[in-house]
Amino acid sequence: MDKRKNSTRFEKLSVCDRTVQRAFRCVGEYIGGWPKISVLIAVVVLAVSLVGFRSFRMHENLKSGYTDDTAPSIQEHKAVQWFFRNRTDNVLPGEPYYMAIFARAKDGGSVMEPSHFNEVKDYYDYVFNQMNITHGNETYKYNQLCGIFCNFNSALWKLMAARKSYNIELQYPVTHVMGLAVNVGRYFFDISKDENGDMTGAGTIAVYFHLFQNSSAYQEVLKKWELAAYRYMKSTNYTYIDLTLHGVNVLNTEVMRGGKTVGPLYVIGLALTLVFVMICMILTAWMHKQLDCSKPLVALLAVVCPILAAVTSIGFILLIGFHVNMLMIISPFLVLAIGVDDAFLLVNSWIRLSCFAEMQTRSKAERLGLVLGEVGPSITVTSLTNFFGFALGCVAPVPEIRLFCATVALAMLLDLFYQLMLFTPSLVLLSRCENKVIHRNATPETRRIADILNYILGRYCHFIVSWYSKIVALILIALYLAGAIVGIREMEVGMDGRSLLPPDSQSKTGLDIVIQTMGPTYQGLLLIVKNPPDFTDAAQYREFKKVVEAFETAPRSIGNETTQTWMKDYKRFLNPGPDLFDVMMGVTVPPMVESENETIDFSDFKTFLGTDPYTAWKNGIRYHEINGTVYIDEMLVMTGYCNVTSLGDKARLLEQWRETANRFPQYGLRPWDPDSQISDVILNVQPVTERTILITLVTMAVIFIPFIPNMVTVICATASVASVCAGVVGYLHWWGAVLDPVTMVSVIMTVGLSVDYAAHFGYHYHRTSMLDETPCSSKTQRLFASFQVRCIAFE
Repeated sequence: MDKRKNSTRFEKLSVCDRTVQRAFRCVGEYIGGWPKISVLIAVVVLAVSLVGFRSFRMHENLKSGYTDDTAPSIQEHKAVQWFFRNRTDNVLPGEPYYMAIFARAKDGGSVMEPSHFNEVKDYYDYVFNQMNITHGNETYKYNQLCGIFCNFNSALWKLMAARKSYNIELQYPVTHVMGLAVNVGRYFFDISKDENGDMTGAGTIAVYFHLFQNSSAYQEVLKKWELAAYRYMKSTNYTYIDLTLHGVNVLNTEVMRGGKTVGPLYVIGLALTLVFVMICMILTAWMHKQLDCSKPLVALLAVVCPILAAVTSIGFILLIGFHVNMLMIISPFLVLAIGVDDAFLLVNSWIRLSCFAEMQTRSKAERLGLVLGEVGPSITVTSLTNFFGFALGCVAPVPEIRLFCATVALAMLLDLFYQLMLFTPSLVLLSRCENKVIHRNATPETRRIADILNYILGRYCHFIVSWYSKIVALILIALYLAGAIVGIREMEVGMDGRSLLPPDSQSKTGLDIVIQTMGPTYQGLLLIVKNPPDFTDAAQYREFKKVVEAFETAPRSIGNETTQTWMKDYKRFLNPGPDLFDVMMGVTVPPMVESENETIDFSDFKTFLGTDPYTAWKNGIRYHEINGTVYIDEMLVMTGYCNVTSLGDKARLLEQWRETANRFPQYGLRPWDPDSQISDVILNVQPVTERTILITLVTMAVIFIPFIPNMVTVICATASVASVCAGVVGYLHWWGAVLDPVTMVSVIMTVGLSVDYAAHFGYHYHRTSMLDETPCSSKTQRLFASFQVRCIAFE
């Protein structure tokens, strides 16, 4: 290696390039001079981070943490808690809890058959009244926990008892009996009717468990109860029915079990990566006649360093008090893809320099300084662009996405740290195993392979700079972007939890029933009215009826027959319909007649609330009295919708409810659904993805500039990354994927992965333009020289 030529090359670089290269040479010489101390520092950092795993916490709940802190579901969640607050001291209840039991006939018949329904009731009675749960020194039953919601299913039991005793017929979706309108649509699905419209059977029955978890101990007891109910269901063999339990704790347990089944695939992927890295490094060493026993260990370190970076990052996140979410589990593979690439560059440069006779007179520290001076800026620009790109992802409004981006951003810096403080000093320490004989001249075999590779690379470079390659590129890019754009426009936003479950999970059946059976038939809406009108004023009452009508006539609404309000039941109480004898004799219920100037007389209101079955409205109304006059403070309205066939449909339906509620701001309307947080996740996926990608692209373009002070190169590199992102999103649609949180994170990862090649190649192509050498005097030769840094090519 000619020192004068090397000096000339260095002087031709820009001031920025010279400063950066000189800095990396100094770093390399320091690390190479003290390799054991460098390794010790890396080990100490790793050991400190491992302390964080003592407080390991896994965030399993997909409903919380994946929405904006100001998302509508947060306000709706607070509204339902405030409505069901303790009336004495206004203490808010805890988190809402929801579980359902679905029953289907084994023979495919109707679960309304007495023998079938009795088994449903037997299971319900056991888990509700008899099953004991021990927590600490206390023993609990569900009927001691449910509070005001203990009678949630009482209408179903009474109705089926009346049907059995008096042979009454059920109408769908509302059955009128003894002055009471029972919404059977929420309980019965897959129904069949006779010519008179009466129900003759139902393929599925749903029974619900709902309450508020008022403390962490309460939550733990409910978790134990739900898992015990699941175990009892699995261990009991029923003659006529198949039961499916659909609850958040069982679902989370099944998701974790599904994650464990993916574990072997992670191991296989890691093993294949190690084999690939080892083959490539052995081929590189063989091409340069530097194959020795240390190269497999070097390949192992190339894989281990990025994994250590990810583990260290998670450890520090835990150490400062955060938790781990499911998205963070894939961070090692993201860091691995970038870290292994950096290791390739370092090893390739280290081996190439070993072929020069001059290296025999230089120390290992100087040799490492030359290596880092050549490739250090390149690996730094990719690490920094990824760091800042993911760091800016922390401005995302979704807490769990912020945590993921922070973890990956830290891992990118730590990967650079481990590459410098662990991998490069290991090259120095393992250099004692290197072949000391200089093989500047290749053997005929390696020369032939090198000639073939260089010939292919040269022809490819000639093709790239030719005019017809530009035409081919424009055509291919146009077709590629056309498919991507169409795919992006048609990409469906949604979420399907079934993809997270193992194939044999009963929770898949539960989600199938919710999505494919219940949603198309009945989807309930609970509407909280925070500022009801004065019902004794005809004008105010008339205006409020328009609110109820707006929800009853909205798209997908079943209609007013499923609407439940205390006003309707109060009218039934004041004007009772047919009694049980009339029902048995086939007397129909006359329709309610409403006048234009109707008002409500509250003189019998307290009697109404004290009469069964209307006592349920005690928990659906908040009121106060002044001088014997009743004033409604807050109230609930319930109605039904249908044709909801996916969580995406449910999210769009919730958005429709919110738009309708916003048309009547004077009433303080808050629609609530148990899955509202999931719906907000779905509704936020697209804007959060677009915003995060845009921020990341702009950041990467800015970071490119100090390392690649050429705007054309910066623009091309940024456009390349943007096109890759567009292609990933667009073509995922053609492969049948939907845009959900997992896909969103994958797209964000794509930015980090695709910037690697653009940054490396852009840096080296720009750098060759600053060198006054014959091999790089044309575009073709500059391309060839740039590819040589990235590919296995013999010089």
